[in-house]
Amino acid sequence: DWDRTPPGPELPPEVVAEARALRRLIYRHPSALDQRAMAIFMAEGHLDAHVRRTRARLAARTGRPATSREPPGAQGERRTPSIHPSSLSTTVSPSMASR
Repeated sequence: DWDRTPPGPELPPEVVAEARALRRLIYRHPSALDQRAMAIFMAEGHLDAHVRRTRARLAARTGRPATSREPPGAQGERRTPSIHPSSLSTTVSPSMASR
């Protein structure tokens, strides 16, 4: 029966903690899951909507007009961003595109 114990010697907790800290420093990119979630968020237009709302709030607070340049996709254009550097990519399904 498999007991979920990894092969090899048991390492002291201090060594494990140091190795994890070192790994975080070496691999400084977000996980593929985080990248995919952000790609979907962007593809559905939520980021563009957030930028427009934030610009409007800033303009109201400062009394200066927000930039007239709309962010890419502001006119309802659907984009399908790629996740870099992995080979994963995000596409918007027809059922999601109609929302």
